[in-house]
Amino acid sequence: MVKYEKVWARSIGHDLKGISERIFNVIDGKIDDILDSPNTKSKKIKGWAYNIRRIRLGNYRLLIYVDDLNLTVYCLAYLPRKNCYSPETRAMIMNIARNVEKQKSI
Repeated sequence: MVKYEKVWARSIGHDLKGISERIFNVIDGKIDDILDSPNTKSKKIKGWAYNIRRIRLGNYRLLIYVDDLNLTVYCLAYLPRKNCYSPETRAMIMNIARNVEKQKSI
């Protein structure tokens, strides 16, 4: 079975700043767990463009972009559940995904 590659987007750096190493290891481990089949081990966010998906981590959500063509999972944001689906967050995540798409086509 082919595993997807994991890529941390620059945008997630701000979200991860200040978290403990233990929590980061949980996040990293969860991503590693889904790399063999990210589309079945994460949930698509309804109404969002691109292939933006979410992974539940307690009261937080890890937002990822799955690129099936290049077998890559981009980690975009790690946000509290209550802020995760706001219109402002949606616009920010769509902008990040658009930038990822542009970088791939270069």
